[in-house]
Amino acid sequence: MSGFGIAGPLMMANGALISGFGFTANGPTGQSWFLWPGIALMVFSSFTELFIRYDVLWLAIKGGCIELVNIFRRLLNKDAWADAEDDDDPVPKYEQVPLLWWGTGLLASVIFTCFVMGFMFGMPVYQSLIAIILSFMLSFIGLQASGQTDINPLGSIGKVTQLVFAKMPAESVKAVQKNNLMAGNMAASAAAQSVDMVGDLKTGHLLGASPRSQFLAQMVGSVFAVI
Repeated sequence: MSGFGIAGPLMMANGALISGFGFTANGPTGQSWFLWPGIALMVFSSFTELFIRYDVLWLAIKGGCIELVNIFRRLLNKDAWADAEDDDDPVPKYEQVPLLWWGTGLLASVIFTCFVMGFMFGMPVYQSLIAIILSFMLSFIGLQASGQTDINPLGSIGKVTQLVFAKMPAESVKAVQKNNLMAGNMAASAAAQSVDMVGDLKTGHLLGASPRSQFLAQMVGSVFAVI
């Protein structure tokens, strides 16, 4: 606001800018002059917010790593490895969501996402997979932050992914920008959907609803939402 509303008109009045908007080789414009400093401020503010909540970040990473280890240990028919705080699950086994259900859905979602990103936006498969992995990891941060502060740091999550994709190879600058934007969108969307679904599961838990039934309802709703 201060850039486009105050500094921009003053710089145009002094002849430092040739126009308020657009990109041209004839000289700097207000849009080209203030765009990148504005983006830099957004990135640094997002990272500052993330580092201030370093404890939330650590708990989210720790919880995600433990859950991944537990998944692989269950697949190998071994006892789960977890903190003492996470040993007791209040939901009976027959009401929990089976690994086959969400595992199959996860695999189908990964394949479909790679197809859409490649077919619609020209993103290479390996970049789509990197974005999916980052989205998965950063979703834990969104969940932990939302649970402790009631704020989902979608801006920070998207900016972290965009920073990783800043140097990803592409055939043109436009393709780099497009892939960067889509990767950030994937991460932020994954975090938003994760927080929404966990919030629904929490409400259902407080009401005594079955997580398995809620999962089926979410799956049916997602299918019709896409259609």
